[in-house]
Amino acid sequence: MKLTKSDLLFLSNFASINESIHFYAGPRQSTVANSGNSFAFATFEEEFPKEFCIFDLNHFISVFSLISSTGDTVLKFPKDEQYLEICSDKTSQDIRFCDPKLVEELDRSKKYVIENPDIEFTLSESMLEYGRKSAAVNGFANLVFEGDENDIYMVAENVSQNGSTISERHRRKIEQPNTTGKSFSAVFEVAKLKMLNDNYEVRIAAKGGAQFTSKDREYTYFVALQQPVNLIG
Repeated sequence: MKLTKSDLLFLSNFASINESIHFYAGPRQSTVANSGNSFAFATFEEEFPKEFCIFDLNHFISVFSLISSTGDTVLKFPKDEQYLEICSDKTSQDIRFCDPKLVEELDRSKKYVIENPDIEFTLSESMLEYGRKSAAVNGFANLVFEGDENDIYMVAENVSQNGSTISERHRRKIEQPNTTGKSFSAVFEVAKLKMLNDNYEVRIAAKGGAQFTSKDREYTYFVALQQPVNLIG
């Protein structure tokens, strides 16, 4: 099998969430942080032919990139072997599979979706990128989405565990009205916002979870909030 640029993008993103991964036969794959507080699903362009686990996904990506510099590269899965081969017409290297017990994974029997969100809005790729940059420039740990009676704002700041602001605030209005009819404040840790740079439909449950569904590709990211959302109104 081959890996497309889109597939490699998914793999790089997955590696930022968890360095280990359990692949399943088919195009639909997932990963979950060892803490369990964030996870992602993606549909790859290529289908994986079998189930296997990789302990160090970053190593796999680096080897694939190295071999790709020597020519067109494919993955080969020798029958009944506990490894795969990354090959070009000039170069090859085997990558050993690891024990599934070493890999954190999601319960594939469950349906992961926030069906009745308390808050919904669209977040553009440029807005997400700006939010991350504003937090980095100021050294802030949190990115907050807060709504008043009319508008939604993205705020970079430091928030204490009890919800109080303990820093300056960098605030930018999202070009979308607040349709909840309530004021709210949804606090995220910037370090946990490891989704791809993309355009998203955002669904937030007040009890503490958020779903970011890409508008451009088959990719969904889930992450826990720092604290439950306080809805007022």
